[in-house]
This record gives sequence, structure tokens and C-alpha cells, in this order.
Amino acid sequence: MTKKSEATKAKIEEAAIRLFAKQGIQETSTRDLAAGAGVAEGSLYRHFPSKDALVKVLFNKHYSELAEHWDTLARQKADPRDKLSYILRDICKLHDEEPDRFRFLLLTQHQALPYAGQNGKTPVSVLFDVISEGVEKGVFRDASPDLMTAFVLGLITQPAVFMIYQRLDASMFSIREELVTSALACLGAKETSRINAP
Repeated sequence: MTKKSEATKAKIEEAAIRLFAKQGIQETSTRDLAAGAGVAEGSLYRHFPSKDALVKVLFNKHYSELAEHWDTLARQKADPRDKLSYILRDICKLHDEEPDRFRFLLLTQHQALPYAGQNGKTPVSVLFDVISEGVEKGVFRDASPDLMTAFVLGLITQPAVFMIYQRLDASMFSIREELVTSALACLGAKETSRINAP
């Protein structure tokens, strides 16, 4: 692939994440994608045979990268409470620094998951593993790790939705400690984490 071709592909991917985050996957047409990237629709098809193929490539790439990143953060600490705290603070950082990527991966994932391969780690599976470890070690309450993972994801994503609709005038960074405290309380953590943000 030439440098020009690589640059065009990168523009398409960047525009796709932005548009999918703003409009949703189903509502974004190939014409929208081409216009957003500033390329002809035929150029888009030279890089991706269909919109579905583009969604699959983008989602799998960024979803697996995020999972690996969270797994790396989690491995820096032994205590599941600290692992979870690291991940939650990183989610807040992602929201504020890369809002389109956050929305594409965590708010439109129900639209993208059917396109995704289910092999390997995902951000949800990393959270599940941390919460399961906490339950096994007795630092989180004895409850279904699947249900607790859903609760924690809700604690993170719902404030972000409120921010999108301007029902909450704040940044995720500004409420990160409240989110960490609330998540640990939801999990019945025996004591709150005292670590600093990574």
C-alpha cells in the first residue's frame, strides 16, 4: 500500500469512528462516510468492500486494543479494587480525550458487536475477570460477576449519555473519583481504594 493509499484509508477510518459515534452505525451510509473522509465513494470501496467490513475492521481493532490496554493496567496491581480503580479512571480519560472513540466502543457497541469476532479479550471480559477475581478473593461481595460487570458498565456509560444530551454539565475526569467510589460500593468492596490515578 502506498503512503497516499494509507493516508486515505486512515482518513476513512477516522471519519467512520466520528460518524458512527455521532449518528450510529445503522444510520450512517457509505455516502456519509465518503463525504466525511473527503473521498469519492469508489475510493471507500477500494479500501473496504462494504460498510459492514469497515465496521468489523474498526471495531475489532479498537476493541481489542482497549482490552489489551485495560489488561495491562490491571496487571500493574495485585488488589482487584486497585485494578478496577485504574480501569475506571482510564475510561474517564478516554471519554474526555477521545470522545468519538469512547462513544464508538462503549455506547454503540450493541450495534457493532454483531460484526465483531468473539475471540480473545474484550474490554467487558477484562472487567469481568477483575470483578470475578475480587469475588473469589472476598474483597467484593458474593454476587454474579456478570451482573456486577453490567452494573459497573452502567455506572460509567450512563453519565456519558447524560453528558451527550447536556443533562450533566461535567467532564468524566471531574467525576472520576465519585465513579470509582460508587463502583466499589456497588461491588461491596471491603474498603475503598487509596491509589492515585495511573
